[in-house]
Amino acid sequence: LRLSKNQFSLLNPFQVHELQADSNALILAFQISTKFCKDYYPQILDLEFDFCIGSSYMPSETAKLCFSIATILAYHYFLKESGYELHCMGLLNLFFSLLVRNVPFQTICAESRSSHILKNERIGRIVTYLETHYQEKILLTELADLEKLTIPYLSHFFKDQLGMSFQEYLADLRCEKARQLLLLTDYNLTTISMESGFSGLKYLNQAFTKKYECTPTQYRSLTKSEYSNSGQISVANSQDFLSAQTSLTCLQPYYQDATWLLA
Repeated sequence: LRLSKNQFSLLNPFQVHELQADSNALILAFQISTKFCKDYYPQILDLEFDFCIGSSYMPSETAKLCFSIATILAYHYFLKESGYELHCMGLLNLFFSLLVRNVPFQTICAESRSSHILKNERIGRIVTYLETHYQEKILLTELADLEKLTIPYLSHFFKDQLGMSFQEYLADLRCEKARQLLLLTDYNLTTISMESGFSGLKYLNQAFTKKYECTPTQYRSLTKSEYSNSGQISVANSQDFLSAQTSLTCLQPYYQDATWLLA
């Protein structure tokens, strides 16, 4: 999905995703447990939104309302003035009601809920294991043994749930680690290939060029040249989590534009 300014997308729990931007991008992200309203809207536990640009399913005024709600909610969450919890919960309920009325979703039947939870838990375990052991030699047989599954079943499960094969996912993960090291360190390429889990420089070059359409050397040269004057190379140019005060500063102009909702 390609998002423009003021648009939003929806991700369900354990949904694997990757964010890419042509340049620095400011993202307001909410992680919300569906249990927050289960006492008065229990069906939310069985609700799964389609992966989509949510604002594309709404009239422009409704999309504007959603953006304003999100902005005001975030602003007061970081501000934490007296009674902010009630204010945030009221806005969150309004936001979810607009989603349910406008954005496509699936209802998971009660019989499928247990298997759905187990599937999500398995994805979480697999992703966490790879994130922890990517520097080591990892075989699909190891994961199959850990999950007590056959290799063909796990291979199919991986492709079906993560959208790519086990080897493709592992290569992408290692490429991302290598990209971070290229930006944040002065390590030579041999060291980077080892630190990111590749068995040799040849395999780093092949995987990196396939993913980023340039060699590691070219990537380092281009990005360091771009940021050399500003000194803005941060945590691998991947993502920075802003402090509450910085978040308030960033949200301030959007909050002022959204105050029509409070009028």
